[in-house]
Amino acid sequence: MSASSGKLKTFWSRFARGYTVLAVMLLNACLCFAIINLVLFGVERYLDASRFVTYEDERLRLVYPGWETAEREAMLREVWYGRPRSCQPFSMFQEGEYDGQYVNVHSAGYRANQDMPPFPLDDEALNVFVFGGSTTFGYGLADWETLPAALQDVLRRQYPEQPVHVYNFGQALYFSSLELALFQRMLRSGNVPDVAIFVDGLNDLSWVPLRDAQQPDIEFHHGYRTFLQFSCTTNSLTLPVARFLPSSSPSYYDPDIIAASETQTNLMEAATRRWTQNYEMATALGREAGVQVIFVWQPIPQYGYNLQYHLFDAAEIHEYDVTPAYEAVRDLSQQSENILYLGDIQQARQEPLYLDVVHYTAAFSREIAQHIVDYMTTNQMLP
Repeated sequence: MSASSGKLKTFWSRFARGYTVLAVMLLNACLCFAIINLVLFGVERYLDASRFVTYEDERLRLVYPGWETAEREAMLREVWYGRPRSCQPFSMFQEGEYDGQYVNVHSAGYRANQDMPPFPLDDEALNVFVFGGSTTFGYGLADWETLPAALQDVLRRQYPEQPVHVYNFGQALYFSSLELALFQRMLRSGNVPDVAIFVDGLNDLSWVPLRDAQQPDIEFHHGYRTFLQFSCTTNSLTLPVARFLPSSSPSYYDPDIIAASETQTNLMEAATRRWTQNYEMATALGREAGVQVIFVWQPIPQYGYNLQYHLFDAAEIHEYDVTPAYEAVRDLSQQSENILYLGDIQQARQEPLYLDVVHYTAAFSREIAQHIVDYMTTNQMLP
């Protein structure tokens, strides 16, 4: 054997040993990474499960009449954790397909009511799309207790000879911009309803970029960080290890800046301006597509409600005054033909209307649904 062939053999032997060592190290690293994520996934599920059923049973019984403790806790676990979200164009994310005992979500992104409405749409039926955030989806409620479910029930009783399907397109964290994007996506796919209802207020006043409120020192209000973590802007956010790591993001939230009256005024003006623009675009889009568009400005606990009757942690509610936004929308509704302002319906009420910090009880959801049907009937908005 020549010296050159011996050196070549030695090189390949060392290369093979080195490659084997690196391959084993990489395999072990991947296995460790997978195991860490599996462990953290289990920890996350445990923390989520304990987080959303820790209110005292005595308080929960008041807002869940007729529910046994075990059934209520099973429903809350199903509503709050373990369900998938899917990435979507333009609207970024939505509730993922799910088949459960208390929560059922179609692959198109809408939740069941008393039954699952058909998709594609039934052209012979009265089809109503309801867009909104988690209060519309019905977090804390079973399928048949949500606002859209109540709306469908009232409409079916009012129009017994016509098939009626109400589609619950409520999505966690959605506000008017994403609702408009989802509305456009539905129309583009050929699914054109007779009526499109947008239920807004809570999230539009939460997800406000501070840059829109003329605050260049910080990027976003702190709520926006939660919103981004739900989005599909990066796949790494879907891994438990990424959610447990400390964030290296710049400061999102400065309590001193938020507390300043000028900041609060700017925040409400920015939120109201954005909502008004989305309202105008959705109305124009509906007019062009032959869809009756209705905007509902919803009640929230921090405006017009006696928090003495709020059974849960009122400190978690908005840390700024929402009065300017509510007054602005109330004024706009008086000049508009398709804005139903419900911001004042809880004034003087002396009873629990919320089953947690911000989500409606089943009874309050039914009440809001009745207001919507009365508004549509009075203004002859139904075909």
